[in-house]
Amino acid sequence: MPYISLKQIPDVISWHEGMLLTPEHFEELTFRQEDLLQHHAASLPFNWGVSRLSVDETQLMQGRFSLLDLEALLPDGLPIWVDGREPSQATLDLESLELSFRQQPFLVYLAAVAHDGNSKQERDLRYTSISEAEETQGTSTDAEMEGSVIPRLRPRFHLIASHTPLSEKYVSMPIARIGFRNSVWVLMDDYVYPLRRVSEDSPVGRQCADVLRRVRELALMMHDRWRSFSAQERLEAQSAQPSSVRSLVSGLPQCEALLSVQVTHPFQLYLAFCNLAGHIAGIASEPVPPVFPTYRHWDILASFAEVHRYINQVLDENDSHDYLGIPFQYKEGCFSLLFAPEWQGKHLILALRAQKENEATLAAWGESALIGSRKLQESMRDRRVLGADRSRTLSERGLFSGTGTVLFHLEENNGYILPEEPLDIAGGPASEHSNAPVEVILYIYKGK
Repeated sequence: MPYISLKQIPDVISWHEGMLLTPEHFEELTFRQEDLLQHHAASLPFNWGVSRLSVDETQLMQGRFSLLDLEALLPDGLPIWVDGREPSQATLDLESLELSFRQQPFLVYLAAVAHDGNSKQERDLRYTSISEAEETQGTSTDAEMEGSVIPRLRPRFHLIASHTPLSEKYVSMPIARIGFRNSVWVLMDDYVYPLRRVSEDSPVGRQCADVLRRVRELALMMHDRWRSFSAQERLEAQSAQPSSVRSLVSGLPQCEALLSVQVTHPFQLYLAFCNLAGHIAGIASEPVPPVFPTYRHWDILASFAEVHRYINQVLDENDSHDYLGIPFQYKEGCFSLLFAPEWQGKHLILALRAQKENEATLAAWGESALIGSRKLQESMRDRRVLGADRSRTLSERGLFSGTGTVLFHLEENNGYILPEEPLDIAGGPASEHSNAPVEVILYIYKGK
């Protein structure tokens, strides 16, 4: 990361009474204050990155990388912003690039000339004057409204396509990875630019949320399993089960809290996940976690990938990994999910969970429920048929359901479950709403 040396910062001005002031005095004072601020900010790890970024994807398909909106801080503290009114500076012509850029994906760097002193020549390379027309588009001060235009400078930046990091001539950071697919320029989904904060709807946030959801679900499942043990089984298991649950939940609340506020820096979230991985290692077949690669702020997805891969690996070792569990969504008195084509012909298990431990009424609700694709529900009611065949099972090898859960084998060979159609489960005519499950999960066996 570029670092402003103390030698580059102007010495403090020796102010004294009667001193003849010139514009250069205030210029030196301004440079010193700005450089000191950047010097102190550099002590914070990875304090640079992108706050907002929007790319014109229509222009991208036509061969031009154009920024519609940008708010970023370069590694040396230089702020860059774009609002779409400067197309000449915020555009990169992709069609003029060499053939190698079409053959393999590349990075687009946001770059500025590196800080190397406060000479006028250096400032001319890093800043550009704003014209009067541009000034009037922004917020004007009282002096400007009266006709006294205040000269202003704005950071001069460049968009540079490259397969390798840029030279030290520039201070830079990648903001996109672009590929040439089917004769069209596209943004690559496997890359996330350096973020200044992680939101839950970002690719990193969604991946983190998925991992945390799996950790919490496994902890709840293990706790339910422990509660269902008899006194003799608990004695034989000793403290293994409570210890496993503690390993899962010790670092969980911190990660969930950091992710939920949506302003957490990615490095802080990364450290929390490393802490979670260390706790979860206690239930792994190999209780010592690996040495994770160094955090790379310029490639956040790759940095989190190794930690997430390890956590998911440990969860797979302890989860019912022979089955894929998909929860139904409850809406307007009906449980629904989209039945994927790849689930056809698979062994299907329907799990109904009750709020209270009353399996008899829950089983009765499941046996009388209308189960079938949404487009068939109306005809099922008219013909008074229940739809897909189901048969209750007390247990399923490799699948732990927990207390208060009823399992059914679900058959799809009678034409009531159609691929790529919503699968609905609704209470039968004689079913009482109070007996309905609070959660329904479809388990698909991963084997053949």
